[in-house]
Amino acid sequence: MSKEPLLEVKNLNAGYYKGKKFYHAVRNCSFVLYRNDFLGLAGESGCGKSTLALAMLRLLKAPGKILSGEIYLEKLNLLELPDEELRKRRWRDFSLVTQSSMNSLNPVLKIKDQMLDVYLEHSTDKSRERANQRLFEVMKLVNVDLKFLDSYPHQLSGGMRQRIVIAMALLFSPKLVVLDEPTTALDVVVQRSIIEQFQELFHKVMFSAILITHDISLLFEITKHIAIMYAGDIVEYGESGEVLEDPKHPYTKALLQAIPSISGELKEYKSIPGRPPDLSKPIVGCSYFDRCDYAFEKCQDVYPGAIRLSENGRWVKCHLYSK
Repeated sequence: MSKEPLLEVKNLNAGYYKGKKFYHAVRNCSFVLYRNDFLGLAGESGCGKSTLALAMLRLLKAPGKILSGEIYLEKLNLLELPDEELRKRRWRDFSLVTQSSMNSLNPVLKIKDQMLDVYLEHSTDKSRERANQRLFEVMKLVNVDLKFLDSYPHQLSGGMRQRIVIAMALLFSPKLVVLDEPTTALDVVVQRSIIEQFQELFHKVMFSAILITHDISLLFEITKHIAIMYAGDIVEYGESGEVLEDPKHPYTKALLQAIPSISGELKEYKSIPGRPPDLSKPIVGCSYFDRCDYAFEKCQDVYPGAIRLSENGRWVKCHLYSK
């Protein structure tokens, strides 16, 4: 993995309007994705993972809004790009596999027609011969028989449709692929197959990827780095192995205590008491204050900035580690 940054997100703030009330779904988020890096983004449902994915790719639509921040893809600020320039870069430089994306396929068009539409719209080479050749290449990459190009989406299984969507995301060999809960609504066997397939593609094609899920045990197994998100903010970041073996943020520790082991000794697992904060109201100090076993007075009044823990880029937002 190169230590050259591909994607840099700095102090990103975004959310949704509901009437006059604003729900601050992404708060002061910052992280770096390196070239040929595989980053996992984990957190409980509703913590802002999907909003972060849409915001950093400038796909957040009304009533969603990006309030502030900087998003650099190869040092190019995506927030300053004109809409038409950004549209040209989608699919070619970065692509997104959304939640239940298998249901986003047009039910009245054959798979081949939908993939050709994407390719011919975004390619500078409008040759149908080259387009067909590329379709065959990406279908082979995801281990789907070419005969399914002439199928309609309803004729394919859920796992097969998901593979098709991933193939579409790889049509232009983008530098960055973001997968937002790519195995939602699939059974566990198919989920495993899809993730293993994508992991194989990651090593074969060589691109950078962000996998978003609430299944934290999956991320520790397959990703190189992991970011833990809580109440719209990334509270811990580091190499996956380090975070698993030695979690620093109290929320990360609580998440790991809730993961059952299928091979280890049986023990009592803990749930996290309380509820996440109301994101429509200002949060002054630490967002985890009300649920934290280690909280003290400073946590309630002072926002914890990122504290660097090691030379390899690991950091945590927690007053327990401040000087």
